[in-house]
Amino acid sequence: LAVANAEAESNQGMPAIFAVCEAVRAWLADNNVKGLDDASMHAQMMRKAKEAERKEAQAKQQFEAQKKKEEMSEAEKEELAVRKRREEGTPVTDETFAEWWEKFTAEMEEKKDDEQSSSAEDKDKAA
Repeated sequence: LAVANAEAESNQGMPAIFAVCEAVRAWLADNNVKGLDDASMHAQMMRKAKEAERKEAQAKQQFEAQKKKEEMSEAEKEELAVRKRREEGTPVTDETFAEWWEKFTAEMEEKKDDEQSSSAEDKDKAA
């Protein structure tokens, strides 16, 4: 605190926040020696730095986990596209309706022929 006050008094009347911070930083760099006890400023700063790194790593890990949840696999994307196509359906135009009608009538004729041939076979067996 004495270093900061001395620097502030020497820069009185001028914008001095940078000069005061720089003087305090230089003092801490010179006097902040790793102590034997756990209450030293160095130990406190190191604990805070490690805690900040741990929190940052944890936040990054949570972000990555969230990102993985949000990402869809190729199969999920394909399934979503199929569902969307089913919901939207095929737009009906004159051409698509004509194609469907031809297929439908052909299927119905085939089914009708099959039924008639099977009923004729049943009559032959019964007779």
